[in-house]
Amino acid sequence: MNDKGIRSTAAAYQQVVMKLMGEGYVLQTMTHSDLEASSTFIFVKAPKP
Repeated sequence: MNDKGIRSTAAAYQQVVMKLMGEGYVLQTMTHSDLEASSTFIFVKAPKP
């Protein structure tokens, strides 16, 4: 993937994360796989105060 593709993908992920956070989700954990060079983000719905 070239730099333009990487930036585009990063921007798309950022939009998804911001949408989830706006809906009340919080990042619980993140795992990273060196073999696949991928990460898994686990979000949970935050309790209402």
